[in-house]
Amino acid sequence: MNFYTPEIERRAGTLSFLYDFTADWDILGSYAREHASGRRPIGLIMNQSPSAALSGGYGAEVPEPIDYFNNTVSVRTEYGRQKWAFQVGYLGSFFQNNINQLTFENPFLAADCVAPNGCTNVTQGPALGRVDLYPNNNANYITFAGPSR
Repeated sequence: MNFYTPEIERRAGTLSFLYDFTADWDILGSYAREHASGRRPIGLIMNQSPSAALSGGYGAEVPEPIDYFNNTVSVRTEYGRQKWAFQVGYLGSFFQNNINQLTFENPFLAADCVAPNGCTNVTQGPALGRVDLYPNNNANYITFAGPSR
């Protein structure tokens, strides 16, 4: 197993605007984009099914590859008078992961152990492991604020 240096490089940028239609009414908007790449440690358990709680299992820390984008969009308009105000807006977050899964080797086992072939210790788990990483996802929000009585 080779040594690695955990590191994450994050780059981000934001554009925003504000426009006043009148002294009482304005619109605000922004767009932000962040890209993260690199590797960080993640702890994983290798074990035969159904779970590590029943038969022990072995854990290892492996380098998790990172390559994702997160985009955020926000638009809001506000109208206000001396004694009341009204606001409506939209917030959207869009996450895109370019690495869907991580396949790794079990550092405690060179090959899969099959009991009928003379295996003496089946609790070491499989020789290879695979885990899903963060899925692509979106979140959309509508906001509203106004006077209450």
